[in-house]
Amino acid sequence: NTPEADKFKNKVAEWDAVDWTLTLTVADERVIPNDIDTVVTIPWETGLKLPSKLSEGDGLLTIEALGSYIKREPIKRVPAVGPPKYITDSRLVFEPAEANAQSRLEFEFTANSDILPGTRIHFKLGGIQRVDPTGGDPSGPIRLSGVNAPLFEGSQGAWDNGDQLLTVVVESVTILSGRQTSFFIEQDQGFILLYAMYQTDPSLYMYIPEAGIPSAGTQTFNFTSRVNRAAKTFVLSQLEYGDGDAVPYPSTISTILITLRPNVMLPQGSVIRLHLPGFQCRSARPLLSPPTTNVLDPGYKRFMTTDGIAYYGNWEMLCSTWDATSETLDLEVSPGQRVPNDASTVVRLDADIAAFRLPPRMSQNDERLTIEVVSGQMIFLERIKLSPMVVPRTFDVSKFIYEPREALRTFRMTVTLVPTVSIAEDSPIIIKLLDFRNIDRNTRSIYLTGRDAHMIEDATALWDQDAMELTLPIAPGESLAEFSELEFQIEESQGFILPRSLYKNDPRLTIRSVGNILEEPVKDSPLVGDGPYDEQQYCVYQFERGISQRELDRCVCPSLYEEAADLTVSGFNLYDDDRVVVIREDDECTADVESRMSQ
Repeated sequence: NTPEADKFKNKVAEWDAVDWTLTLTVADERVIPNDIDTVVTIPWETGLKLPSKLSEGDGLLTIEALGSYIKREPIKRVPAVGPPKYITDSRLVFEPAEANAQSRLEFEFTANSDILPGTRIHFKLGGIQRVDPTGGDPSGPIRLSGVNAPLFEGSQGAWDNGDQLLTVVVESVTILSGRQTSFFIEQDQGFILLYAMYQTDPSLYMYIPEAGIPSAGTQTFNFTSRVNRAAKTFVLSQLEYGDGDAVPYPSTISTILITLRPNVMLPQGSVIRLHLPGFQCRSARPLLSPPTTNVLDPGYKRFMTTDGIAYYGNWEMLCSTWDATSETLDLEVSPGQRVPNDASTVVRLDADIAAFRLPPRMSQNDERLTIEVVSGQMIFLERIKLSPMVVPRTFDVSKFIYEPREALRTFRMTVTLVPTVSIAEDSPIIIKLLDFRNIDRNTRSIYLTGRDAHMIEDATALWDQDAMELTLPIAPGESLAEFSELEFQIEESQGFILPRSLYKNDPRLTIRSVGNILEEPVKDSPLVGDGPYDEQQYCVYQFERGISQRELDRCVCPSLYEEAADLTVSGFNLYDDDRVVVIREDDECTADVESRMSQ
């Protein structure tokens, strides 16, 4: 007796126990509106019983409309009832189970719920391809054989060679729960196995959404034949950072080149997932580019575009999927495309387009970098085989010592360097010595001494007075290993003169290795010029009250300021722990000056 019940004829529904259908007929001069919900309640007194089990969103329950025709479709919201539905046992056997062989496929399965007439059963055979014996389209009807083949319409199945999907439709009988069902596809139907397949391969599974048995990928076969003793793997998986021979710098935006070659073909729908811990990207859909070495390379065209459509000519629309939370990059093979196992596939994430930022540190062939195929023709997680080292490219130690440490005079200089990366002869070290001078302005060659002077070509550095740069070319055949110490001296006889003043660890003194270590300040260098200039004195006059203005003018003394004022002293490098002491003009600044002045 609800308002909704009045919309149906006689306020009743008709139940057909044979077809399991509930029919509601709209009453005369009534309509079911499309802008509000219509709720119908069937009281428990009617005796309508629930089935023993239903899955959430069970496709077994459908709805349709006649008159104002609406095609049959699954009911959108169905709560779960009882234990879950699933395939209790399933097997897929290949005969012969050999690499790249044309094989017979034997299917066997048992469900824990009834499968009704008209239900479609789907078998995903990831990676398996069919070659039509007549040379026609490999997709289409497939002849089924075996004791239970007549259970399916026309003893046939429908094969989609692109998605590697076999669909069979239950004819006019119910496959009862617990009943074992088996059939096979003869060898002459042209199904070709892969080079390798795992035993109980997750690429092979079945699902029956119309019977409420979970959707794609959740009901793998309990057993599938292993093909080949070799496992599925990536024969080649390589990451390269930067363009050409450029070295990668940590925490910088860089081009990433990905090169892949699996030992099995990856069909459309396969999702290659790279785990890249520490990497960052500002876009969830970074665009792909062709490799600069060959812009016609088709590899990058094999993956999905930003709008989910396969590549059709505009490479700028090609993209991947980046998950910043899990730090994974997904490459999905486009419809009609495949990743071959007989050639390398190269994709490029350009620094200016994809804008990936490298992590602060990565080992060479870092074990944290992994790759897998998580959908389609699945390949288990494995380490990316080749990847360059990413480390802070810096000098862990860069230290200068000046002897004597006196401004505007010649000195002996000791240099100690410890790089975090190796330095070869093609990456000379350049030291910027701002405001340093040489007695002979035309001097070019600076001779080195000390323990490691032999590491520098001819033990000679090159001095450029105009640029104020000292270049240290590594000797041919030599290489300064990472975290090894390089120490040498420049003797006072080489004629270098210290500047008038330098701060402690002066940031104007820099060091770099060409194409290897970016320019950075020298980490440890002494203070220079922490005393007065030559002949520099400060005179302090004691003011006596009662002196006439004329006398003040004669002594060139300003008038008295009654308020305290700052005393500004220039020409010194003063630090927090320095002390300023005023002494008499004829006195000397000796070590005991403070105690003497306090007496």
